[in-house]
Amino acid sequence: IINGDQRISQRRPFGETVIGANYVTDRFAIYENGGVTVSGLHQDSGTDLPEFPKCLRVDCTTASTYTGNHELKIDYEFEGQDLQLLQYGSSSNKKLTLSFYVRSNKAATYAVWFYRGVGNRQNGKTYTINSANTWEKKTITINGDASNAITNDASARMGVNWILMAGSNYTGGTNPNGTWETRVDANRYAGQTGTIGTSTDDYFDLTGVQLEVSDHATDFEHRSFGQELLLCQRYCQKN
Repeated sequence: IINGDQRISQRRPFGETVIGANYVTDRFAIYENGGVTVSGLHQDSGTDLPEFPKCLRVDCTTASTYTGNHELKIDYEFEGQDLQLLQYGSSSNKKLTLSFYVRSNKAATYAVWFYRGVGNRQNGKTYTINSANTWEKKTITINGDASNAITNDASARMGVNWILMAGSNYTGGTNPNGTWETRVDANRYAGQTGTIGTSTDDYFDLTGVQLEVSDHATDFEHRSFGQELLLCQRYCQKN
């Protein structure tokens, strides 16, 4: 994960709120499908986390009702050439562990969803925000995949998504719960009860994001600001 601590925000000044943006902080995008674009999005410094002074904030400014195939989520995409160490498509496939800090006004169950276009493969799990307005660290481990090798190129070949709100078309099935499967839309975000975007009181903060080839999480790997900026500039350079 590049910019997991949300320090780099080249596209907009610190704290600037925008409606319906694609990329917010570098490498992290918002995706909204259906209904009304609901959220003010910005890099925020009010984290109260000494290790992570900044976060990505999704802050609802116009409430909306989500039904059917509507969804609101944060998306991060990986190049295929950066995923070859996972050895997907072989018996040597590796487990992945995602860790992150999250805070919201809504204590509820939320889904994290992984997707690969080759083979139309999906995976994911749910996690619970136990206390409103409180930072909590979450850790999610998923299995490797013996099917469908990841193409070795510079195209986006896998994404990880933090689901903020989802309609019934995506929540009525059975969650993959850590095992890769052919995509079934009803299974995507099964178990999601969080409804960020249905009230102007809603917000969702994310920081300290790390993805590791492992069956457990380790301490966050901090890079210097210069190193992080250089990595981000592969995708966006703002003079």
